[in-house]
Amino acid sequence: MEGKELALLGEISRLYLEKRTGELMVKGPKFEKRVFFEQGRIIFAVSNLEQDSLGNILVDTEKITPDDLLEAEKTRHKEGGALGTVLVWMGLLSAEDLYWGIRFQATRIIYSLFKLEEDFNYSFAARPLGAREVLRLNFQTPNIIMEAARRIGSASTLLTQLRPQSYVCFSMDHELGKALDFLPKEKEILPLLNGRYTVKKLIGLGLMEDLELLRMLHGLRTLRMLILAEEAIHAETAPAAPPPPALEHPAVPDSAGHEAEEFLAQEALEVSSLARRRLRLARLRWAAIILLFAALGAALVWRFYPAALAAVWSRTARNEPPRVEAEQEATPAPVPPQAQTAAAPSQSTAEAPGGSPDTEQPTADVVEETPGEPSAPAQQGTADLLVDQFTVEGLGRNRYRVRFRLANAGPAGSERLGYLFVARRDVDGKDVIVHPAMATEQFDARVDFRRGDSFRIARYRLVQVEFEAPSAPSKIRVVAFDREGKLKVDVEPPVEIR
Repeated sequence: MEGKELALLGEISRLYLEKRTGELMVKGPKFEKRVFFEQGRIIFAVSNLEQDSLGNILVDTEKITPDDLLEAEKTRHKEGGALGTVLVWMGLLSAEDLYWGIRFQATRIIYSLFKLEEDFNYSFAARPLGAREVLRLNFQTPNIIMEAARRIGSASTLLTQLRPQSYVCFSMDHELGKALDFLPKEKEILPLLNGRYTVKKLIGLGLMEDLELLRMLHGLRTLRMLILAEEAIHAETAPAAPPPPALEHPAVPDSAGHEAEEFLAQEALEVSSLARRRLRLARLRWAAIILLFAALGAALVWRFYPAALAAVWSRTARNEPPRVEAEQEATPAPVPPQAQTAAAPSQSTAEAPGGSPDTEQPTADVVEETPGEPSAPAQQGTADLLVDQFTVEGLGRNRYRVRFRLANAGPAGSERLGYLFVARRDVDGKDVIVHPAMATEQFDARVDFRRGDSFRIARYRLVQVEFEAPSAPSKIRVVAFDREGKLKVDVEPPVEIR
């Protein structure tokens, strides 16, 4: 899988540098994901997995509730339209949150291509994209390629491609290099990529973790911004770097803002169109009901009118008076007003117990208070993140389920981003990672923290992990890092198997 991930990253970089237009399809036994390119830029991504659907992502990120999603799905089946538009039209989601959700959905699909646990194949189909075929988002493709490079590749595989004795040269004057968002550690080592240090010597300096350094160099090389040479490179003898591709929006630095404005304007039109469509459907329903009753009335008239007309014509021909005696006999005699008054009990004289006749008794509003769900005491954590409501269940046949809540302990309105690991303690006393599923068995999260389960928390996130173990785990360890690799949570809650 590692070789295919590196090859897929190289293919995405080639499509960007060659400014290709079309769709890249990544297909496995149980999934199909597509990434759309326009003039080399990544503009959108879709997936057929339920976990990648917009509705599930909005629920996971707490933008809507599961009940909101269910109600919107029912309305969507009746009225039509896209799920996001229906949510905005029903007032369950703002247009700004919908734009954020669609962008986050596409980003998560793209990065999930480099965490695939199943075998997959990929292919690119060059073709023009219709104006309304996909939503065009303003992704900074070079930064996506660099971030993907930071997540894949082992040290041994990357060393075979970079060659330890090769001298490394990177130009900070490179136009594309100025547009990349480097991490703080990467910025410190960039001046040393001057052609006078080999890969092996850069590793020996210890300024970065070995794997992080190799992945950074591989990402720059994938973007054709890094030169590898057998001898030291001097400024006057440095080979010319390949011409950089044109920046995606050089003349409009705030293109993301314009893109959001265009999306919100288009979404307003979609919501208005959905409202007009519902009004038309309501009018059609009423017209159909009126026509149905008119047809029934016409059928009744057609059924009974000819017989009644023939009877009247027959009596007229014989000079017979109409038969109204039976009707008169059936009509009750009018009741005098005095009799009606005497027969009906007067409500004005009905007196409520303990009060005057016309006094309205006050009613007390009973408010039923629903107690909040009791939560377990928060475990050890930082001022940013906490682990609480921790439980371990035995499922039988050496299977266990761990449940807990990763809560944002920061100020209201803040968000926490990072990577999450869950490990169990085996019989040898070693920590074995059980979430996310990984190729490595040893707990090396500090070295490779970006292989964890990526999270973005506004309030809290419910985590559920199922795993197999030869015996009941004596310890469960929960570890979380932020995006810079700083340790935020490292706790071992007490294990009581239910």
